[in-house]
Amino acid sequence: MNNFEIRKLLVCDDTEARESFEKDFSNEIDELCSLFSDSLQHLEESDCAKDESKRAGVVSGYLHLAIESAVTATQLLSLGHIAPAGNSMRISYESLCIAETNRDTHPKLACGMYVVYF
Repeated sequence: MNNFEIRKLLVCDDTEARESFEKDFSNEIDELCSLFSDSLQHLEESDCAKDESKRAGVVSGYLHLAIESAVTATQLLSLGHIAPAGNSMRISYESLCIAETNRDTHPKLACGMYVVYF
């Protein structure tokens, strides 16, 4: 590969792959767009976003990162980058978990015959 070909890989968008992905998954993309938009709107309107405390800022930040990582994963998936898309989704899930552990109220999870408090 020469310098120009590598540069093209680094900075040029693969519109053909994206168009093919959009054609095949149009309904799913519309559903994801709606979910991401609703999630961001709920986050902006939440008590957490309006709270000035450090804890609320951390929770809000991690929730925003979770949504952003899911969007990034979808972008990577549309280009056929399966492994990096999975990694971005892992970041999204981890962000949700960290946000959950930093909340003021902690949920309980039934695990078999035990109840685990987080």
